[in-house]
Amino acid sequence: MMGKDARLFLSDFSRFAGLPELTEEIEIKSSHEKIGTRKNNDFADRFRHEHRIYLDEVADERSAWLQKLDENSFFKS
Repeated sequence: MMGKDARLFLSDFSRFAGLPELTEEIEIKSSHEKIGTRKNNDFADRFRHEHRIYLDEVADERSAWLQKLDENSFFKS
């Protein structure tokens, strides 16, 4: 079953359409399926382990970019 948000949307929409009883007549099911698997997680863990130095370099570079963005941000109040 889908979350509360879908049920609230259906309720609002059905009232707007003049069919308030529609909410009670329809069962909402999600077609969402998790596609990640244990194999994906194992690969990601192995990659992080085997390429730790590279990932640290990327994190350092990213940190520098984010700091520059923060210092020069035109969104500052």
